[in-house]
Amino acid sequence: MLQENFEKRDRISNDNYLAINGLRNKYGEVMFRMGIIHLFEKGYETFRKKNLERTIRNDYDKEKACENKKHISIITPEFVRDLNLCALSLSNFETSLLLKYITNHVYFQIK
Repeated sequence: MLQENFEKRDRISNDNYLAINGLRNKYGEVMFRMGIIHLFEKGYETFRKKNLERTIRNDYDKEKACENKKHISIITPEFVRDLNLCALSLSNFETSLLLKYITNHVYFQIK
């Protein structure tokens, strides 16, 4: 009985599963995982509408500055933009729902 309650509580609706999985497919596995980490590192508040443009512009400008100084970087300004857009899309889901999805469908190997 107790195990059943835990299993039911850990499930998310099919619509939410499909929506989050759609983002996973849209952005690709690497960007999706990085988007999750970026969202949690920057925090949900950073990705609210009023802060979004400033966040993307600041990150983009930092990468452009490095590019202009002839620094060799594997991260392009476009990559940073896509990473922020992925994190923004993920921020539309409640934290608990996203954590349930991660728990059941995203596997991170921790060393």
